[in-house]
Amino acid sequence: MTFPVPIEQLSNTQNFNTKNTEIRIISYKNEIEDNLFISGDFNGKLIYQRELKNGAKLYSMPLNVKYNGKYKIKFIAPGYEIEREFYVGKSVKIKGERISIIKTFILPLIISLVILLICLLIITFPLKIINFSFIDDWILENIEGKCYYWIICIFLNPLILNNRICENAPIYFRIILFFFLIYPLILPFHFFEPIKGNIGYSFLCFFLIKKKSLYDEWSIFFNAFYFLFIISPVALAVSGFKFKGSCFYIFHFIFLYICFAGAFIINFRFAGESVKFWLLFFHPCFFIIPIILYVMMYISLCKYSKLRQKKKENIENSTINIQLAN
Repeated sequence: MTFPVPIEQLSNTQNFNTKNTEIRIISYKNEIEDNLFISGDFNGKLIYQRELKNGAKLYSMPLNVKYNGKYKIKFIAPGYEIEREFYVGKSVKIKGERISIIKTFILPLIISLVILLICLLIITFPLKIINFSFIDDWILENIEGKCYYWIICIFLNPLILNNRICENAPIYFRIILFFFLIYPLILPFHFFEPIKGNIGYSFLCFFLIKKKSLYDEWSIFFNAFYFLFIISPVALAVSGFKFKGSCFYIFHFIFLYICFAGAFIINFRFAGESVKFWLLFFHPCFFIIPIILYVMMYISLCKYSKLRQKKKENIENSTINIQLAN
């Protein structure tokens, strides 16, 4: 039913003051129907008018309204019914649709997500961009630094984290971490149940079904969750290997566990709305990738700890040899 417009869908751009108009129905059936009726405040039979360009068929019936006010009609067809309440008059007061808070913050979210992505691309880049080891020496050994060290820590922090990850983790871990960062930007990261026989999936800020892609806000939210709850905590935890035993190091790992728990909750709460329960255990971004990163991170931590212990022993042996020589 294309006219009259339901009262809850009226807007100030529509003309709902016309009293002499018609009720219009569009049918997508191939055959012409001869038993379509309207009942309620108005009664009558819909008459076939013509075939539209898209192959649909238009039916109509005169609608002569005498007084302003609300009216109810019911459309009856074989196996099909539509009840509609509409209004005729100069003005009407209706409840407005509450704008979703998600839609309100979509633009700030996109801007923040782009900034976060740029920072993460720098932080997780597999090769050392700039050598900032002197900053860590300044922090760890409490040596006297220069005033611009603080400026570097504040404004060039992603480059400092990149330097730490490159020093703390093996090259294969850094490559895999960087690949997992760009994964949802180039590959499907969420699959839908078959829709009319077609499987849909999300990538970047779109979803694709049967070679047709459409902008999708939920894809943006899933990307934001993934970068915030999976990639960022792992990058921070790996960058904190040097500070093992400190409050800084402990905070990073507590933050990591909380974020991983949040990722699993998001997976079961939101991703679970479009797939079967058992498929959630195969979700790439919120189940498989976190587990892979979690295991590889601990392997890297063990290797870093052994290497650090070996260097410490070598330094102690060198000191002993120098003392004996003296």
